[in-house]
Amino acid sequence: MMPRWSVNEVINRLFKKNKKLSPKSGATLIEYVLLVSMISITLVGAFRIVGGRYFTVYNKITDNLKNVLK
Repeated sequence: MMPRWSVNEVINRLFKKNKKLSPKSGATLIEYVLLVSMISITLVGAFRIVGGRYFTVYNKITDNLKNVLK
C-alpha cells in the first residue's frame, strides 16, 4: 500500500531534495507561461487580420499573371 502524504508534505520533500527549487521559481515560471501565451494570442490575432489582406493581394497578382501568360 502506498503512503498517503498531504500536499504540504510532498512540497516540503520536493524542496528538501532539490535546493534549487523554491516557491518563488514556480511563480516566475507561471509568469513566463502567461507572458508567452498572451504574446502568442496577440500574434495569432494580428496574423488573422493582416493575413486576409495579403491573401487578397496574392490572389490579384496570380490572376494577373495567369492573364498575361494566356
